[in-house]
Amino acid sequence: MRHRYFGWLNWTLDTAGTAVFRGPLSVTGLLLSTLFFSAALSPSLVPRDALMQGILSGLSAGIGYGAGVFGCWVWTYLELPFPGPGTARKIR
Repeated sequence: MRHRYFGWLNWTLDTAGTAVFRGPLSVTGLLLSTLFFSAALSPSLVPRDALMQGILSGLSAGIGYGAGVFGCWVWTYLELPFPGPGTARKIR
């Protein structure tokens, strides 16, 4: 099977033309995505049907993931130190 590689995007196209993701997901992005998704599911005074609720929840989860990935990029761009293994013990 022959793949075309798109560099830093971690996406490849197989011979059928299907895009396949080949890379790790951001943990910070997933955490923020989960928070944004749960905030979108919280009750509001605006009545929404199921389709609109699904669209808004998906968009907010995507925005949360993007914000988390962008935050990690800024953190590494500014060359800030990452928390070490002893940080969890200090927080407790």
